[in-house]
Amino acid sequence: MNTENNYTSLDEMKQQLQILQKRLDTQVEINDKQLRRAIHSGMSNMLNREMRGLIFTLIATPLLALYVHEIGQPMWTVIFTLVFMLLCTLLQIVEYSYMYSTSRMMSNSLVETQQRLLKYKRLEILRLTYIAPVMVIGFMGVFFYSIYHNGLFGETMTSFMPVIVGGVVGCIIGGTIGIMVFVRPQFRKIDEVTASIAELETNA
Repeated sequence: MNTENNYTSLDEMKQQLQILQKRLDTQVEINDKQLRRAIHSGMSNMLNREMRGLIFTLIATPLLALYVHEIGQPMWTVIFTLVFMLLCTLLQIVEYSYMYSTSRMMSNSLVETQQRLLKYKRLEILRLTYIAPVMVIGFMGVFFYSIYHNGLFGETMTSFMPVIVGGVVGCIIGGTIGIMVFVRPQFRKIDEVTASIAELETNA
């Protein structure tokens, strides 16, 4: 009699373990789906952000060149401004293309997607630390040189100083806003996506 009771207890335990295993498998599958949705959403947000940046540079390029022309600057300054903005647009196109190809890669290899996102973040930090400041300082130096030597604000340094101060302050404020509104959210999304991929690898 005791043997039969033991067999019954063992069968019940096996059934309970099977039920528990099914629940665990179901929970893992649900978590995986949620993580994949989060990854897809994060990649879509990053791609849209890059697209907005590209649209902005495309609109700003002719408008800034036209503004420089309208304030009476020589043609070489207008051309320089146009080349500078086209270079910015080219960099934005490269970034958008890189992010687009990375988002298309998700269905094939999440690991490679993670590696490309981390590489993108490192390159962005490098660009913001070295390339962007050099480009902006170079552009502003040439622009201020042009307007000072073409009589727009008079011949004295006193009349020219407000332009320098205004330009420097504007760049600092614009750069700070750009980092807070565009760069930091982009980096935060990259961290979220890479963390989700790492969690998927752990569950696998």
